[in-house]
Amino acid sequence: GESGQAFPILLLGPRIDNGDVPGISDNGGRIFLNNVPPGNYYLAVWAPYNWVLAVESPTIMTPRIITLEPNEYYDLGVIYVPWP
Repeated sequence: GESGQAFPILLLGPRIDNGDVPGISDNGGRIFLNNVPPGNYYLAVWAPYNWVLAVESPTIMTPRIITLEPNEYYDLGVIYVPWP
């Protein structure tokens, strides 16, 4: 897009060579990522049978952009994903 924040059309899983930061959730569903470079990110989540992008809210299906500044701690809060 005009802001340089176009979301990916096709998700095939994390690719380190593209700057993706892989992670995994614990049994409580919490995700912890360390040493993530500053920048803009989308959160892709593995749902049964496919990768999906986290969205803004249950009613706003726009992919959620996460912007990280240097040395910043960011609490993702509740992560919403579209579900059929």
